[in-house]
Amino acid sequence: MLMALRSCLLLLVLVYLGKPAAAQPLTALHRADSDSVIYGASVRALVQAARAGDTLYLPGGFLDLEGDLVIDRRLHLVGAGFRIDTSAATGATVLTGGRLILTTGASDGSLTGVWLRGRLQLGTDSATNGLSQYSITRCRFGDEVWLSFCPDTGCPGRGETLILTENVFESHIRGAEGLRNIALQNNFIGASVWNFGPEAQLRLWSNVFLGRADTAAYLRNIRGANANYNVFVGDSIADSLCANVNFLLNLFGGTFEPTGSLTESRSIENQGPPEAIFRQVVDFAYRYREEDNYRLALDSPGREADIFRRDLGAYGGRFPFKAGAKPFNPHIRTLEVAPYTQTPNRLRVRFAVEAQTN
Repeated sequence: MLMALRSCLLLLVLVYLGKPAAAQPLTALHRADSDSVIYGASVRALVQAARAGDTLYLPGGFLDLEGDLVIDRRLHLVGAGFRIDTSAATGATVLTGGRLILTTGASDGSLTGVWLRGRLQLGTDSATNGLSQYSITRCRFGDEVWLSFCPDTGCPGRGETLILTENVFESHIRGAEGLRNIALQNNFIGASVWNFGPEAQLRLWSNVFLGRADTAAYLRNIRGANANYNVFVGDSIADSLCANVNFLLNLFGGTFEPTGSLTESRSIENQGPPEAIFRQVVDFAYRYREEDNYRLALDSPGREADIFRRDLGAYGGRFPFKAGAKPFNPHIRTLEVAPYTQTPNRLRVRFAVEAQTN
């Protein structure tokens, strides 16, 4: 009896030592070429262990990058979201402790559902800044986003086909000479979009430009772009370096008078302060706040205004803003969706999720 008790206690000790602390958030690395999953507390260690095509599922909580983290292979990083009401079960995925750097080798990957406190940039030099076919969705960026390795006008950029949708940018988005096929769609932009040449074929569609108090102009040194279905809160739209920018069906808080080679059509102007433009905004301070409702006011002429009867701004368009929610949870074990809606307009969904506590 005593021997059996000792064996049982030893087994319990081994099981306990073999499991990490319950309070420690774990990242799950899913192999692309097998069903195996590797769990770990260090994002950096799992990125270094990952192979091309793998997916890292980042839990809610504050995750330390342990310095600048370079992604140099094709990976998919999926967080739990950045907004409280869409990630309440786990908390937002907040990345701290350094920059996130995407090099040429990360092409064909994606980043979604994280709140990055440091800077996002492409490459470390002119040889590594050729990221292509990359998607950044439903993220929040507290620092600047550089689509090259340096912020200066004339900085070379080799990135191509970069899609940035449903994000919150609290600071500047800086482009580079030589970028190609860049799309900014259904985002909240808190500062300026800077330095994109004609090769970028920049598409600014269905964004909300909130504009910080120190923003000289929303668009700066943009030389060739289509700006369609956006909402511009402030008055300073484009600086004198902008050229060949076509504005179609945008909503402006004030007036917009294009100069030089800038063109506009079907503008909706003089819509007043943010409190009049949006459904519910309190103490507006030229920045995104989770507590505010940025859907257009019920009497806004920007509602159902485009050719597909969609609203102008981030909640309209092809990729309506999703408030930072993670689009897919690989740990859902059962899912049942009713075949029809119930009154009034309710759809019954039942699912079970296995926690990431391995």
